Amino acid sequence: MLRYDPIYYLIKKHTEIKIQEIGKIYDLDYSAVSQSCKRFERGIKEDRKLARKVKQIENKLIYNCRMLRYDPILHSFYIKKDLPNY
Repeated sequence: MLRYDPIYYLIKKHTEIKIQEIGKIYDLDYSAVSQSCKRFERGIKEDRKLARKVKQIENKLIYNCRMLRYDPILHSFYIKKDLPNY
């Protein structure tokens, strides 16, 4: 497992960002991001301690970032509550 595998995995799992877009953000091709996510998923299935840690991180991210949204055009995140009401 590589250092950035968890990042790509969590972005893929918890956002609407496509693998191609993740690759653009990190200057990688589709295959590299896809393989990274698969490698990390295998690691979670094989290692209970890792799976528990990932679940803890996911819970914290979901709680702390529930208002965070991604703009695919700008390739950036924004906080939903800061948007004007129409």
